[in-house]
Amino acid sequence: MYLERFTSDLYLEKPADRRPYHFMYDHLQAQALGPEQSRRFIRDTIRIYTRPS
Repeated sequence: MYLERFTSDLYLEKPADRRPYHFMYDHLQAQALGPEQSRRFIRDTIRIYTRPS
């Protein structure tokens, strides 16, 4: 696993070192909106921020 950080890069090769990142990614993926929900969210956000004042 390759991590690009602000001041350095890091390669994690051991499964025990990578495990927390896999868990975090799985959690983020499970919380993500689906394709149609994402499109609706983007459309609604555009409407909110492009309304005339």
